[in-house]
Amino acid sequence: MLVALAADKRARPLIEDSIEYESVEEQPTYYVDQNLNSWLYITLIAFQILSQTGCDLIFPFLPVEIEKKGIGIQATAFIFVTYNVSAIAVSAFTDQIMGKIGRRNTLLFGMFSEGAGYILLGFNQYIDNKPTYIGLAIVARIISGFGGSCIMTTIYSIVLNFYIVNQARALAFSETAW
Repeated sequence: MLVALAADKRARPLIEDSIEYESVEEQPTYYVDQNLNSWLYITLIAFQILSQTGCDLIFPFLPVEIEKKGIGIQATAFIFVTYNVSAIAVSAFTDQIMGKIGRRNTLLFGMFSEGAGYILLGFNQYIDNKPTYIGLAIVARIISGFGGSCIMTTIYSIVLNFYIVNQARALAFSETAW
């Protein structure tokens, strides 16, 4: 998907543009197919679905794994909430990240971070020491929340900036995928 996203020269500024403009007049206008069936929009929705699927799939399994380790409900709740706290904290400055490294790199960085957090959480099953388990699980969830926030904020940025005609509908579909 990313290869197709990077290959189209019309869409390249949509995801690479990291220039901050002084005024609206200075900002170039890019052609974007306003059809919500366009490959760019479908690719963005697919990224959102994949990101949210990773977050949602651990809910039925992680409490069982934590209970096998003999860890209490308070620590389990704290492990779960760190994803959301991390995502909220990072959302406040994701625009600065996009401004420095561009939308495409922020999206890729978010995907890498979220995946790395889930892989780290997967290796947690081999740890028997409770404090180490809890600490590593919290770090993994923070990394995943950071990545999830980068993904969602970047996708919303692209949708709101480049789907001007169907903006409300595009954002509604994006929210549905989340």
